[in-house]
Amino acid sequence: MCRSVGAPMPAVAPPETLPAAQVRSATVAVARRIFADPTNFDAAGFLTIGFTRAQLTLGDICSNAGSTYITSEGLAALGLQASDRYWTAPAMPWTMRRPYSGADFREDYAVDY
Repeated sequence: MCRSVGAPMPAVAPPETLPAAQVRSATVAVARRIFADPTNFDAAGFLTIGFTRAQLTLGDICSNAGSTYITSEGLAALGLQASDRYWTAPAMPWTMRRPYSGADFREDYAVDY
């Protein structure tokens, strides 16, 4: 079900339809944005609660920059070989950059294994 409108979701596209370079480009952009702000870290060097900076009012049980689960997901690609297409494919715009630049794009859907 689509959470925003309660409508059934269309069939999920296989992960191969989302290019590795697109995933890497988006992931790197997010990491650069998050880690660029020094308020993301407290005096002891730990991540603080917030979205793109320290924003304690956004605290949630499991979904903020200080969440070890969310943070560790961003590091998963570090386990890939240096020769993996994730690292070697040329950078490309990710889905949400395309509509704002006027380019055609395919919708991406969550993977459901």
